[in-house]
Amino acid sequence: MSDRPPPRWWRGIDLSTAPTDTPVAIGGAVDPETFLDALDHGVSVLPTELPAVTSYNRWKFHAAVDSGSISVLSGGSDPYSCLWWCPDPRMATAPQTVHLWSKARRAIRRNQLVTTVDAAFPEVLERCREAHWPTWLTPDMMATYHELFARGVSFSSEVWRGDRLLAGAIGTCRGSVVSIDTLFHQEPEMSRVAAADIARRCQDSGYHYLDFQVDSPFASSLRVGSMRRAEFLTLVGGTRPPSLPKQPLAAERLLPPD
Repeated sequence: MSDRPPPRWWRGIDLSTAPTDTPVAIGGAVDPETFLDALDHGVSVLPTELPAVTSYNRWKFHAAVDSGSISVLSGGSDPYSCLWWCPDPRMATAPQTVHLWSKARRAIRRNQLVTTVDAAFPEVLERCREAHWPTWLTPDMMATYHELFARGVSFSSEVWRGDRLLAGAIGTCRGSVVSIDTLFHQEPEMSRVAAADIARRCQDSGYHYLDFQVDSPFASSLRVGSMRRAEFLTLVGGTRPPSLPKQPLAAERLLPPD
């Protein structure tokens, strides 16, 4: 991993007026410093190592790149193999608004589930890569997450039944925002339990927002709201609260009062 300072790309790009339905930039390379600098500016990255995906990105976005509406960052090999996004609207919500639907609540009641944080980071990250291959968890992205876990920036969330890992999530903490970057599950509803557990731990440690980045059926099922990009950009960066609580906790605490 490089120890060089980040290139500070985002200081030269007006993200408040950047495209809303395409990447805000392409190119560059993924390492811990560039990834953190992007997070501090509300930007997420989707790299790929697959030539077919790179070719598709070129076909889909070359006109916007040629017109100058998508910026091209220095570094990396093929700029179309690394897309940087800053969606508008942003699927970010106060953690106390996350809601478990009835299927997830029944799954908690039927099982004796325990949730943890950072108990199995390498395994959770690898399970997420396997669940979503071939997508954005490239070797460089995996190495970046491992380094940021060592720094206390990235974290894992786990859902257990006994000693069996049923689901997990990988996320990052920056400023007053915790982002859920990727999840996996072995049984239905367990990834929703993982997300709800992160939300509750965010409340307990003083984080004000939980970021799901883009709209999806998963986020909608948790009743995650959205905000305008301009508002979200005022929340990122700055001093962050303490790390999420790590102790094992019963998932039953996530159920609403009877």
